[in-house]
Parts: sequence; C-alpha cells; structure tokens
Amino acid sequence: MRKFGVVIFSLILFVSLLALAFSTSTNSALTNPRKIETWLGQSGFYDSFVDTAINQANKTAGNDQDGGVSLSDAAVKQAAESTFSSQLIQKNTRVFLDSNYAWLRGKTDKPAFTIDLTSAKASFAQKVGKYVTTYLSTLPACTPSQTAQINLSSIDPLTLQCRPTGLDPKTEGALVTEQIESNGNFLSNPVITAKTFNTQGETDATPYYQKLASAPKMYQTAVKVPWIAGILTILSSIGVLFLAVRKRKGFKVIGVLLAISGLTLVLTRLVSDQIFKAVEGNIFNQASVGSLQKSLTGFLHHVESQIVKVDFWFGIAYLLLALVILALLIGTRQRGLRMPKPLQNLTPSDTGPLPAASAQPSNDKPSTRPKPRPSKPRRLVQ
Repeated sequence: MRKFGVVIFSLILFVSLLALAFSTSTNSALTNPRKIETWLGQSGFYDSFVDTAINQANKTAGNDQDGGVSLSDAAVKQAAESTFSSQLIQKNTRVFLDSNYAWLRGKTDKPAFTIDLTSAKASFAQKVGKYVTTYLSTLPACTPSQTAQINLSSIDPLTLQCRPTGLDPKTEGALVTEQIESNGNFLSNPVITAKTFNTQGETDATPYYQKLASAPKMYQTAVKVPWIAGILTILSSIGVLFLAVRKRKGFKVIGVLLAISGLTLVLTRLVSDQIFKAVEGNIFNQASVGSLQKSLTGFLHHVESQIVKVDFWFGIAYLLLALVILALLIGTRQRGLRMPKPLQNLTPSDTGPLPAASAQPSNDKPSTRPKPRPSKPRRLVQ
C-alpha cells in the first residue's frame, strides 16, 4: 500500500509540475490586455483594418459599384488609410479589450463598449468626393463621339480619361460623397456595440457574450490554476516523502520527476515552431485571406513565443532543482557507505585485550569434579 501510494502521489506531482508551468505561462500571455494590445500592433493588425474592410465591401458588393468609385482605387485606399489610421484603430481596440476583460473578470455583467466610426466614415467620404472633383477638373473635355460611348449611370468617374459634356466635377464629387456615406457594403454598421459586434447585420442574432456565457467562470478558474497546481505540487511532494520506505527514496523520486518535467518543458521550446507551423493552416482555415490573416498569424506567434519562453525557464528551474537534490543524495550516500576496517587487519592495540572467556579453547570439556559444598557454621555448645 505504501508503494501504491507513492506511485499515485508521483503521478499527481508530475502532472502538477507541468500544470504549474503551462498555466503560469498561459496566464502571463493572455491575462494582460496591454500585452494583447502591444502584440496586435507589432503584428500589423491595426494597419490591416483598411484592407480588410475594403476586401469585405468588394466581396459583399461583388465589385459592382453602381456608378460609384471603386474602393480598390489607389487614391481611395490612401484616403481610407489616412482617415482610419492605426492610432484610431488601436484606440478603439483598447476600449474593446478593456470592456471584455472587465466582463471576464466578473466586474460587469456584459461587455459595455461603443465604437463609433460614423464621423470617420463621413470624413472618408468627404476626402474621396474632393478627390473626384479635383480629378474630373483636370480632365480634358470629351469629344461628341467619346461622350456617346460613356454611360454616366454606371461608370466609375475615376476611370474616365476625359470629362463628358454636361458632367459637373463638383456635382459628381458631392454625389460620390453621398454614395459612400450611404454605402451599406463599406462599414455598414459604423456604430459597434457588444450587442451588434460580429452579428453581420442581423438584428435578431444572439450576442457573443450570451453564446459565451460560461467564459467568465472559465477565465476566473484559469487564473487560479497556477495556485492550485502549486498547492498540489507541495502536497504531493509531502505525500511521496511520507509514504516512501526511506526518505532518501522519496527525495530520489522527487528529483527524477523534476528532471523529467524539466526536460519536457525544455524540449517544448525546441519543437514549438514546428508545431505552430503545422497547426497554423488549420487555425486560419475560416479567416479572411490577406493582411488580416498575416497579422493574426503574427499575433499568435507572439503569444506562442511568450508561453514557450516562460515554460523554458520553468524547465531550467526544474532541472537545476533536480540536479541539487540528486547531487545531495549521491554525496550523502557515499558518506553513509564508509565501512570499518576488517577485523583480520586490526592489531591488538586496536581491539584491546580479549575477554577471559575467549582464552578457553572451544573443544575443552567441562570439569566433572563435584563442586565443593559450602561449610555449615559450627554450633556453639553451651
């Protein structure tokens, strides 16, 4: 039963050591919204907003602009990048992260954030309208034959090589501004809240925080896992030492488990890049292609690097502690195995005088002479 108990506590100790490292590294990477914000910026997520929004708008509209300007035009994209700057996107991302972390930590019943891009969309429309006005003003007037070949109701004004007769640049610029502001493909929902986020315009769609109602409890439990794993590590170590036949045996088991856990964590760092590349395609099989996928890949790589780095240092600490324990066991074992000098090599001065009983040969027979009786005291004659 003692051996069986040692085996059980050893398994608990091994799992606890790994859980302590993995949970600590995961929490260090994912529980700080400022780290998430920084890694998103380093991965280019904020800069990918314009490309993602334009690609989504073109995909929704089927590249049919109905007489409006093409959002893929270089000048239009430049106007969008200057309006929806990375600083603006980062500011709104911080609001989104802080609100959701407050919800996960149990401080609020649901995420409470509002991201209003209405003014930014209007500014973008004004910039594009002014550019269209300037562009048409610089074009030469079309000949009658060229005018006859142009369908003003369906043509992109930025593709014209001449200005048709009767086309007023200012009027056309104002029309383009109005079309962008009312365009339901590009930023169809410029005011984003927790209820409308990721609903794809469906008013009766279930908000994500209701679909993930158990997320706060899971998050709060995950934050406590390192403390739970640390307590289990201490208790299981005590259990191994208590049930082991000898304390030296218990310390040896603990040292070996520390060494195995440390090697496992160190090897995880060596193979992490290969594992990340293997699962990268499966993670993003439903994500939008292009700059967004690239930025999300870079973000996950930052997360993976942080987790693996902490695990690596845990592995080094485990290996060093195992080395100390095993070295102490080897040192004390050598001192415990020192034997006394062999008796046959000892001198009389080492052993001292032999006892008197050992002087009689072992083959002597006991004496048959009767033992003398004790004399009785004489009686006095009165």
